[in-house]
Amino acid sequence: MAGRVFPLVNPTDPGPVSPFVVNDHGDLHVVESLEDPGVETFDALDFEYFDAEGKRLRPTVVERRVSLHLDTGAKPEPEQLLGLIQAYVEAVAKRRDFREADRVLLEEVQEAPMLRESVVALGRFIDANQSRRMLGRLTKRKRP
Repeated sequence: MAGRVFPLVNPTDPGPVSPFVVNDHGDLHVVESLEDPGVETFDALDFEYFDAEGKRLRPTVVERRVSLHLDTGAKPEPEQLLGLIQAYVEAVAKRRDFREADRVLLEEVQEAPMLRESVVALGRFIDANQSRRMLGRLTKRKRP
């Protein structure tokens, strides 16, 4: 990930930049929606959230809904987000179920020139991995 270009946070456009990263204690998820990040209400306050530029987001829980909002009091932390992505990629590469096909997608995550592009590539990797797992479960099901 050498040579990564971190975005400059533009004060005239202070809003969050999608996609958004949910850090579940090192297990990363990439989501597109601030209004429905796919987080359970009981977990919402235990996770970290970032936009694609490393700006922190904070969760708000109202009844059974979780939404994310820009944490205007927090300083952007693109290096922190990059470190989380790097640790995630390294952990995935060490897994027993790691496949060679994963390497191409993970290289896209690591070699993206901008942090946002790395987050987008991470989302593609996670989606592909989840799709493969679902397909594997469906093919293993016993038919009546």
